[in-house]
Formats: sequence, C-alpha cells, structure tokens
Amino acid sequence: MKKQLYLILLLPAFCAGPALFAQNGIEVGGIIAASTYQGDMTRNQLWEFAQTRYAAGVFARFAVSDIWYLRPGLTYARIYGNDVDGADRDRRAFNFFNNLVELSILGELEPWGAKRREGGLFASPYLIAGAGFLYTNPQVDFSAFDGDPLSRNVVRDRDTPYSKFRVVIPVGIGVKFRLDDAWTLGLEATARYPFTDYLDGVSYSANPNKNDWYALFGLTVAKELGR
Repeated sequence: MKKQLYLILLLPAFCAGPALFAQNGIEVGGIIAASTYQGDMTRNQLWEFAQTRYAAGVFARFAVSDIWYLRPGLTYARIYGNDVDGADRDRRAFNFFNNLVELSILGELEPWGAKRREGGLFASPYLIAGAGFLYTNPQVDFSAFDGDPLSRNVVRDRDTPYSKFRVVIPVGIGVKFRLDDAWTLGLEATARYPFTDYLDGVSYSANPNKNDWYALFGLTVAKELGR
C-alpha cells in the first residue's frame, strides 16, 4: 500500500510535466459541489437528497492539445448515510459520516475546446476520466441497533481491518462556459469508484455483494495564467 501511495502522489507531476511545455494555457481553479453516496445505507435511487452533503477542491488544468486537458487536483468531500431516512430500515438504525480526501488527476476530452477558447463558442461539453488516491475513514454508529449484533454481523463489521487508503477512478461529464479570455466556468457531474464496500463502514451486516461509490455535482471556476 505504501508503494501505491507514492505512485499516486507522484502521478500528477509525471502526467502534468509534459503539459508544462505545451503552447496552450495553464489554468488554476476551484470546485464547489454537492456530494452524495450509494451504499449500504441508501435505497435504490441515484440521489438521496436527505443525505446530500458538500465538497470543495482546488486544481490546475493543463492544455495538452486543442481538445485534451490534464487536471491534477485535491478534493475534500463529506458523505453521510442514515437508515432512519429509509422507512424499511429504521429498525436497523445504522448511521455514518465520512470525510474523504482525494488526490487525483483527471483527463478532459473537450472536442470543441479550441473554438471555445478562441471565442467561437460560449459553451462546450467535455468528458472526464482519471485516477487518484483516496483517504477514507468512516465513522459508523451502530448504537441504535436493538437486535442481536452477532446475528446481523455487526461485530464482524466492527472488527474488519479495512484500509483507509484506496485507489479511486473518477468518470463523468461536464460543460464549460467561456466568460472572457481568462475565465472559464464549468458545470460537471462525476462518479467516483473506490473499489470498496466500506465507504460507510458497513458490509457484512448489510449487502456485502455490492461496493460503495460516491458522486459530486459541482461548479468549477478557473483562470488562465498570464491573461
């Protein structure tokens, strides 16, 4: 796991290095977003509005070509779940929160990026995919559960030594808006897949056959340096 940590920490530098010599601009910016998760304390819905929390981050964006961009960044996201929000699970009564810290590098494919940058388009769609490293430390509360902890595998979940560090794969879509020569506004939605069933600290006592994931729906603002 330490080797994975070192590789992910160096990933932005390795990937962004060639872009520093590109003819196109370098942007710095930030993101604010709503965060939501899917796991053992959600029902079969894409978005649990009662469990929505928040996220924020900073990033740099390097234009590798007219349509390709690299975006290393650091993002904080809080996720939350509560069985009481689902009428069919209020007797189980688990709840949790998790403060996630993600270091990642995203690739952006923007087919009409050159036209947007030159002022020919006001809005331009893009696709997002990347990889990163995630710190996760779920704080789960089993205290309201009044059943047998052994029969529901609560004790097993309490004692499972899951890792706090995970590789994460973000994928998503977005739209960029040209505000002027220097400033760009973006709207984007991304799903994050960390390959674990313990984002919420629960697995065996709920659904161990399906991993958890989380999503961000946010607003980005970026400024091109030198303009």
